[in-house]
Amino acid sequence: METLIGIEKMVIINGEEIKIKQLGLKHLFKFVSILKKAKIVGYFMQLMTDLNSVEEETEEEKRVKYLQVVFNLIFELVEAEGEIYEFIGSIVGKKKEDVENLPLDTFVEVIEAVFTSKDLTDFFSAVQRILSKQTDQKTV
Repeated sequence: METLIGIEKMVIINGEEIKIKQLGLKHLFKFVSILKKAKIVGYFMQLMTDLNSVEEETEEEKRVKYLQVVFNLIFELVEAEGEIYEFIGSIVGKKKEDVENLPLDTFVEVIEAVFTSKDLTDFFSAVQRILSKQTDQKTV
């Protein structure tokens, strides 16, 4: 399987150069695990359905909508707070504790850098496909 976000990128956040790693299979399964732990698989699926329902949007409008989805998910994932820190840390090459201790504005910038890739739709679509196949077989 190819990586789901094909190009690693470097960003400067508060004077620190941070490498955003390619999202791949391990990130997909970690993300699904987080959704399940927080018991919001249905909520994620509805967000994705809503997000994909409007097709006549500019790239900037889509980017803003995806960021809204990401931040909505973060606030719904309080039960999986530690896993979120680990997930973000695995993408930016930081330890869970380092992510936990980021200043809020830095955390927001990291989230925006990670989740504004033009290929993010591929990642969320892959998550949606896996979950819909599972929900076809059983109730989540």
